[in-house]
Amino acid sequence: MTSPAQQTADTRPRSEDRSRSSNSPAPRKSRPFAGRLTVLAGILLLALSLRLAVSGVSPVLADMAAELPFGTISTGVLGMLPTAAFAAAGFAVPVLLRRFGLELLLLVAILLAAVGQLGRALAPDVPTFLVLSGVTMAGYGMGNILLPPLVKRYFPDRIGLITALYVTLLAVSTAFSPLLAVPLEQAAGWRFSIGVWAAVSVAALVPWLTTAWAEHSRRKISRLVLQPYLPGGQEPVQPNPANNTPSPIGPVGPGGPVSPAGPAGPGGSGGPGGSAPGAGATATATVITSTPTATSTTAVPVWRSPLAWGLALVFAGTSSNTFAMFTWLPPLLVDSGMLPPKAGTMLAYYAILALPTSLLVPLVAARLRNPLGLGLLFIGFYAAGYAGLLLSPSFGTWLWITLAGLGQGTFALALLLVNLRTRTTAGAGALSGFAQGIGYTVACAGPLAFGLLHDVSGGWGASFGLLGAALLLLAVGLIIVGRPRYLEDLPQLENSPRLEDSPAYLEDLPRG
Repeated sequence: MTSPAQQTADTRPRSEDRSRSSNSPAPRKSRPFAGRLTVLAGILLLALSLRLAVSGVSPVLADMAAELPFGTISTGVLGMLPTAAFAAAGFAVPVLLRRFGLELLLLVAILLAAVGQLGRALAPDVPTFLVLSGVTMAGYGMGNILLPPLVKRYFPDRIGLITALYVTLLAVSTAFSPLLAVPLEQAAGWRFSIGVWAAVSVAALVPWLTTAWAEHSRRKISRLVLQPYLPGGQEPVQPNPANNTPSPIGPVGPGGPVSPAGPAGPGGSGGPGGSAPGAGATATATVITSTPTATSTTAVPVWRSPLAWGLALVFAGTSSNTFAMFTWLPPLLVDSGMLPPKAGTMLAYYAILALPTSLLVPLVAARLRNPLGLGLLFIGFYAAGYAGLLLSPSFGTWLWITLAGLGQGTFALALLLVNLRTRTTAGAGALSGFAQGIGYTVACAGPLAFGLLHDVSGGWGASFGLLGAALLLLAVGLIIVGRPRYLEDLPQLENSPRLEDSPAYLEDLPRG
C-alpha cells in the first residue's frame, strides 16, 4: 500500500509534465460532420427527392384517363422523359457549372423540380402535363449530375459513407413512391398523389439556401483576411512532400502558413524550429501554386480521356439493364403465366433489392484499390438472374429476380467511381456529366430495343442477348476505370483548355 504522502506526491504533476501540458493543446473529440450537418441534410433530402416523381406516375395513369387521356405515343414519351432529360442534363451541367458555380446551379435544379411537379399536378391537358414533366425531369437530371461533385466538395474525407447514404435514398424513393401512389390517389385524387412529392423538393431547398448564404459570407471574409478558403469551413490542405498526401495548413503567419508540427520560425514556415530565414515567401508560393498543380488539371474536353469513356460505358451498361428490367420484367413474367398482381410484386421486389447494395457497395468499394472484382461479381449476378428468367421463368422466379436485383450494385459503384477517379470538384462535375450523359442516352434506347427484339423474334432470347451485350460493355468499362488514377492527371488532357477561371474551379483553391 502507498502512504498518503506517496499518494500526494503521485498526484502532484512534475515540472516536466506541467511543461508538456501547458505547451500541448487539449485533446478535442473527433466530430467528423461538425459544421457540415446542414450540407449533409441537403444532400440526403436532394437524393430522396430525385426519384419520387419519376416512378410515382405510372401506378395512377389509368385513373388519370378521365381527365388526361394518355395514348400509346404520349405514354411512350412520358416513359422516355426521365432518361432523355437525365442525358441532356449530363451534357449541359458541366458547361453551366463552369459558368454559374455549384450552389447556384443546384438551387435552380431544385426549383425546376418543385415548380414542374406542382405545375403538372394542375395540368389541364396531356401536352401541358408532358411539358411540365420535362421541366421536372430537367431539374432531377441536374441534381443527378451535381450530387457527386457536392460530395467531393463538402465531404472529401467521407466519400464512401456519404455516397452510400445518398444512393440508398435514391433506391428508397424509387421503390416506395409507386407503393404510396395508389393509396394517396384513393385518399385525395391523382393530382394530389402526383403533386405531393414537390414538398420533398421544397424541403431540400431550405438547407441549400442556408448553405449558399453561409458560403457567400465565408468567401467574402476569406478575401478580407487573406486566409485560404475551402467550402463548408474545412481546413485547407497542402500536399505532404514526404508521402504525397494532404496535410492540414495552420494559421497563416507573416511569412507563410504555420504547419501543425510547430510554430513558425523566422521565415514563417512551420516545423520544429521553423525554416531558414527568407524561406517564408517561398513557402507561401508553394502553398498557393502546388495545390493547383496537384489537383486542378481538369480539362474541358473530357471526351479525350479514356477513363471518362470507361466510366461512360459503366453508366451505359448499368442504366440499360436497370431500365429494361423496370419496363419489361412484369410483361415477361405475365407472358410465362404469372398473374399481373404478382408480376407487379416481383418488380417491387427487384427495386427493393437496390437498397442493400446501395448501402454496402460504396462502403466496401471505397476501401479497394481496384474495385474491378466487385464489379465483375455484380455482372455475374446479372447474368445468372437473366439465364434463369430466360430458361425457367416460372420456376425459381424469386431466386432469379434476387440475383438480377443484386446486380444493381453496379449503379452505386459507378457513382462512387466519379469521386474516386477525380481530384477536384470541377473534375467530378465534368466526369459526372459526361459519363451520365452518355449512359442515359444509351439507356433511352435500351427498353425500346428490348421490346422490338421481342416483337421481331417472338421470344425473349434476342432481348436478353441485348442485355448480355450491355453487360460486356459494362465489364469493359470497369476494366478501364478500375485501375487507380485520376482524370486530371491523364496525359491526354495536359495541353487542353483548363477551368482556372470557372467558379467551380476557384472554389477548390486556397486564396492568399
